[in-house]
Amino acid sequence: MARKPTYEELKQRVKALENEAAERIRVENALRVRKEKYHALMDAASDCITEVNLEGVYTYANPKVRDVLGYLSEEMVGRHLSDFMSQSEARRTIKFYEKITEAGMGFSGFVCTHLHKDGHDVVFEINGAPYFDASGKIVGYWVLERNITKRVQAEEALKKSEEKWRSLVENAPNMIIILDRKGRIQFINRTLLFIEEEDVIGKDHLDYVHPECHKIVRQTINEVFSTGGSGRYIIRGLGPNGNIAWYETTVGPLRNKDDVFAVLLITTDITERIESEEALRRAKEETEKKVRERTAELLEANKALQTEIAERRRVEESLQESEQRFRSLVEATSDMVWELDINGSYSYVSSKSRELFGYEPEELLGISPFDFMTEDEKARAYGFLKEIRDNPRAFPSYVSTVTHKNGRRIIVETRGVPVFDPNGNHVGLRGVDRDITERVRSQENMFQAAKMVSLGTLVSGVAHEINNPITSIMLNSPIIQKIWDDISPVLNEHCKKNGDIRIGSATYTQLKDRVPVLLSNITEGAKRVKRIVDDLKNFARQRPSDLTDNVDINEVIRKAVLLVSNLIKKSTSYFTVEYGAGIPKFTGNSQRLEQVALNLIINACESLPDKERSVSINTAFDSNSGNIIISVGDQGEGMGPEVLERIGDPFFTTKRDMGGTGLGLAISTKIIKDHGGSVKFESTPGKGTTVTVTFPADQRAAGQEQ
Repeated sequence: MARKPTYEELKQRVKALENEAAERIRVENALRVRKEKYHALMDAASDCITEVNLEGVYTYANPKVRDVLGYLSEEMVGRHLSDFMSQSEARRTIKFYEKITEAGMGFSGFVCTHLHKDGHDVVFEINGAPYFDASGKIVGYWVLERNITKRVQAEEALKKSEEKWRSLVENAPNMIIILDRKGRIQFINRTLLFIEEEDVIGKDHLDYVHPECHKIVRQTINEVFSTGGSGRYIIRGLGPNGNIAWYETTVGPLRNKDDVFAVLLITTDITERIESEEALRRAKEETEKKVRERTAELLEANKALQTEIAERRRVEESLQESEQRFRSLVEATSDMVWELDINGSYSYVSSKSRELFGYEPEELLGISPFDFMTEDEKARAYGFLKEIRDNPRAFPSYVSTVTHKNGRRIIVETRGVPVFDPNGNHVGLRGVDRDITERVRSQENMFQAAKMVSLGTLVSGVAHEINNPITSIMLNSPIIQKIWDDISPVLNEHCKKNGDIRIGSATYTQLKDRVPVLLSNITEGAKRVKRIVDDLKNFARQRPSDLTDNVDINEVIRKAVLLVSNLIKKSTSYFTVEYGAGIPKFTGNSQRLEQVALNLIINACESLPDKERSVSINTAFDSNSGNIIISVGDQGEGMGPEVLERIGDPFFTTKRDMGGTGLGLAISTKIIKDHGGSVKFESTPGKGTTVTVTFPADQRAAGQEQ
């Protein structure tokens, strides 16, 4: 049985409990004084200071919250932090708060948006530290909330300004390039139409410069790096269509303090100007030659002196007038910078509108570029604008025909990018317009001239040499057929009486059924040859290069296959074509698409090592994407990654020893892009290559056809 404590022992225990109670009261009083002191300091702070328990409920808020959020401290205490945020921001903040409370750690630099009492957004940068009870258990957080709304707004404004200027640089009329000390391209605002931007970044810019001009380019750039000055040169290089063009380039330094770390190249295509100057020079030389001849005649014939002087004056005035006309034409070449709102109306137009459209900038504000188009052109442009609005993206080239203020029709090339507001909403377009009327006409003439040079002799020769014998065959084969029909009864009667007879290396019984078939094959073969000759004539026939045909892609493939049928037979014993059903027609240029198909089929045939390998062509329509698809596959030698990377580069070819120029695929790619399409190469060395060409279907053209 336990012993009962004595009176003295009980007295000592009571005294110890009294001492412990007094110490606890002293500690609590000290804690209360300290807490009041901290609250006084927090009440005087310039930032919002709050106390939040583990459930996310405010247990304290200093008076500063009224200045920043419009709420009294008493209005915040007892309410959950999510009551002062939008739903999406509240979900994100609560998720973060649950994470740090679970870990029991402090945090800093967390940015979130509160709602002011009047409804506007206030952006805070928040730092927090946990506080604990006497047992060391975390019970909540002290939070320091700093108002950074103005800083965030300034950063967004700076970002928007930077995007606007970057957009203007990328759509500038000149090509702008930045090179490092090794001459490698670090930035380019745009490339030639058949070259992707990612293909040129990091490449030596001399790869696109004519070898004869490498020396002057190196000297100028090295001088800019060494002196920090500027330079200028005129060179030849790779042109927009894979040909050689003339460029004028200004070179300037990019400095980091006193060190030149890169150079800036501003390049202008001056091909038209050079060609004009060359034509002017030739005209001048011819005129001077005539003048010398006239002067010699004047020395011999005194009576014709006045007449020759008048002629010379007339020629000189004509020369001056021609020179002035060409100079004015060059100086008038310009681009117009513009902005459209989401409805397609001008919200900004540069002063170049006077030269392009003949209107003052103020006259164009609030109206649409569609007002200068024909009804057909307007319908096409409306469709393009709707597509851009539904799927905002940059477009490198859109060509349209518009009416100048004076009534003349001009062809305009438009480049543009979508414009977004701070919330990411598509609010319009920004870009440039360029008058390419003369360039388009020149390209049409050059394209047709090149085609006629390559095919004119072939077509005329084939037509002349083949039509005569084919006509003879087609005329004589029915006569032979009639002769056989007339002689067959006689031979039948003879064989009944005297037995079978031999004709050539076969008996009459064997021949009587085969001869009509042979004669029919001769007639059909002659007709087929005539169709091939007609197709050659149609291919060489001059037609405009604009996209105005109602294209049947299956018919394009059929004509291309007929043109190279001989090459196909020599290359493979396994050639197949599958024409897709229900493929809609679309607006384009049948002639140029035949050129693309020819190039792809020829490349496939030439890649085969023997006739046991196959070539296949398929056409189809993908109703989900609205795209027309052409696939050309072969079981040829294939290509490695290093070749695939450069397969579309101008002047690059793996068939140099066979006379290849490396321009076929580059030009084909350009034609495909002109039709709004794309091309994709898939290849495995030793197994073959598949080329997939995709075109967007033109439903309007298909509907008209139906």
